[in-house]
Amino acid sequence: MPQPARALFALVVAGLLLSGPAMAQSVGPARAAGRTTTAAGAPLVIEHSFPLAGGPLVLCVSGLSPGEDVALEVLKAAEAPQSVIDFWREPNDQQSTLTTVNGEDLFSIWHADENGRVAFSIPLKKAEDVDRELHLKATALLARGATRVAQLSLRVQPPMLVLAGAAGLQRISLLTGALLTPALPAAGGMRGFAYSDDGNQGWLLREGGRLELLPAHQWDAAPLSVRLLDPAADLLAGHLGGGAAFVLARPAGDPFAPAASLVFMEDGRSPVVLESMSQPVAGRRVALSGDGFTAFLAEDDLIVREVDLLTGSARGLMTAGFAGDLAIADMLMAGRKLMVATRGPLGRQGALTVFDLDSGALDTLPLQVDPLRLVALAGGSVLVVPATGAAFQMVEGGLPGRLVSAPGIASWLDAAPSGAGALLLGVAADGRRPLQQFDPQTGRFIERLARAPAATRLVGASSGNGPVVLLGDPAGAVHVFDPEAGSLAAAVGVSAGPDAAFVVVP
Repeated sequence: MPQPARALFALVVAGLLLSGPAMAQSVGPARAAGRTTTAAGAPLVIEHSFPLAGGPLVLCVSGLSPGEDVALEVLKAAEAPQSVIDFWREPNDQQSTLTTVNGEDLFSIWHADENGRVAFSIPLKKAEDVDRELHLKATALLARGATRVAQLSLRVQPPMLVLAGAAGLQRISLLTGALLTPALPAAGGMRGFAYSDDGNQGWLLREGGRLELLPAHQWDAAPLSVRLLDPAADLLAGHLGGGAAFVLARPAGDPFAPAASLVFMEDGRSPVVLESMSQPVAGRRVALSGDGFTAFLAEDDLIVREVDLLTGSARGLMTAGFAGDLAIADMLMAGRKLMVATRGPLGRQGALTVFDLDSGALDTLPLQVDPLRLVALAGGSVLVVPATGAAFQMVEGGLPGRLVSAPGIASWLDAAPSGAGALLLGVAADGRRPLQQFDPQTGRFIERLARAPAATRLVGASSGNGPVVLLGDPAGAVHVFDPEAGSLAAAVGVSAGPDAAFVVVP
C-alpha cells in the first residue's frame, strides 16, 4: 500500500480506538485487500488491521464519495467469527438495512462519511472467534450503473507461543493456555515465525535460510511456497499488530564479519545492506514501531540502525549506551519511544538509551541495575529485569525511576506483563522460586505461588491478558499459570529443553 494510504488508515485506526471502548491493542500497519478499479470511479479498497483474537479488528472501506452507499456482505456467515456476526446485527448509525441472503450471508447497506469512507472497529472478544474466517464483500453502485467490488478473507488468530519441543514446533495459545494442534513439523528447526497480514498463513524461518509459507487451516501440511535465502538468515521479524516484516541475515567472519542484510517478504523489493552484526545481543536485536513503518536494528559496537520499512531504505544511526559499555542487552518499543538497554563494564551498572520517534530527542540515562531484559507493561511503563540482584527498576514516562524489591527475594529471573502490572519469577533465599504479582500503581506485591517449578523464563501476551507460560525447566517440563484462577498446570504433551527456541506472535 502506498505511504499516504497507510498513514491515512493509521489515523482512522487511532480515531476509532480513541472513540470506542478501551482497546489498547496495537493494530499494526494498514493492509489492503480486494482493490478493483473501473473507469467510472476511484478504486474501492478494504483496509484491515490484523485479526487478533482478544483485540479489535479495524475495517475501512475507502474510495467512495461522501455519503455514497456501499453494500457490505458477510459471506458464509456460518463460518464467520461470532463477534463479527453480533456486531453486524447491532444498530449502527452508518448501517441502514440488514438482511440475510439465502439464510447464510449477511447483507447490509452502509453510508460513507464526509471523507468517502466506511470505518468501524469490531472487538474480537469471544473465545470461539479463534480460527474462524471472515469473508467480506463490498459493492458500490455508481449513478451511471458501473459496479465496483472489493473482497477480503481473514482468519482470526490467537496470540501464540511457538516452542521447539520434543513433539515438534508446538503451539500454545496465550489467550487460553491451551495446546493447539497440530504441531508444526520440527525438521529443519526454527529461527522465527510470524503470521501473514490476514492470518491465513504463517511464515516459518528454518535453519539455513529456508523460509516456508504454511497454511493456517492445516499447519502441518506441505508448505505453500519455499524461499531459499542467505544461509546466515537467523531472524524473522514480525509486527506487533500482526504480519511478517523481514528476514535478517547475519553472516559471521573472523576477524571481520561481512555486512548483514535485511530481506523483505514482498517479491520485487531489494534487500537492504547493513553493517556487520556478529556481536551477540542477549535479548531482542530488532524493534518495530507500532505502526509498522520503522524498524531499529542493533549493529556491532553499540550502534542502532533505523530502517524505513515503507521505502526499504536504511536511515540514521544512533549510538546506544555510554562510552565503555559492553553490549546491548535488549531493546523494545514503548509507545512511540525506542528503549535500548546496555550493560556496563565491570563495576558499573547499565544504561538506557531512549529515542523519541516524534520529537527526535535522544537521551542516554544511567540505570541502577545491570539490565538483563526489558518488559513492556500494559500501563505504558517498562520493567528492567536485572541480570543479578534483588531489585528491579521501573521506567516510567520514558525515564528510569524507582528500584523495587520484594521481601525474601534474593534475585529475579524474569517478568511478563500481567493485568495492569507484572508477574515476576524470583529466587528466594531458601532456593524456592516464588511467583509474585506486582502492581506499579501501588508498588505492592502479591505472592501468587510460593513454589514455582524450576523455570527461568516467563512468556505471556503483550496485552497482559491471559495465561503466562513458564519455560526453562531443566527437566523439559512446560507449565501454564492462569493469573485469574491462580492455578498452575503442566502443559500435557509438551516438553522442551531449557535452551529451546521459542517465538511469541504476533
